Amino acid sequence: MCCEAISGISPWALALVLTTSLAWADQTDKRLEPLFATLQSSESVRVQRETESAIWQIWFEFRA
Repeated sequence: MCCEAISGISPWALALVLTTSLAWADQTDKRLEPLFATLQSSESVRVQRETESAIWQIWFEFRA
């Protein structure tokens, strides 16, 4: 079902879009370290999903 939405997109185009959009992601943000530790140590799927969401939110923040 999820793959049907992107079936017409070239894998190279998709990779380009994803890597370009993440090129500005701040990998040195101090909030990431504890989130990655939680992601690695948690056995709860709910906690993992919430933590992953928090990481993506930080990565997608616009910083001028």
